[in-house]
Amino acid sequence: MNEVFDPVQAFAESRSRRVRQFRIMFSIFFLLVAVGYAQSVGVLPGKYMDIEYAYIAAAILTLGGLAYTLSQWRCPGCRKLLWHRLNPKHCPGCGIELTK
Repeated sequence: MNEVFDPVQAFAESRSRRVRQFRIMFSIFFLLVAVGYAQSVGVLPGKYMDIEYAYIAAAILTLGGLAYTLSQWRCPGCRKLLWHRLNPKHCPGCGIELTK
């Protein structure tokens, strides 16, 4: 059984992974910011973390996750990076169609 490589399907699968990564990344970001804010206004009892550390951790996790996600955004045919295009229709390297 020979399976034919479908770049549109491969790109759609990688796109769904990227969307999932963005959702997880921003959920963690908002959770850390919310905990830091709630602690600063006194909603949360005790001291879980310093407010500066919450914001620094949120920024580092967000930037790190964004860098990782963008570094994995590649053409399924030639593996050229596509990070500078939000919704590419064709690969600038090999010219294959990525979306229909």
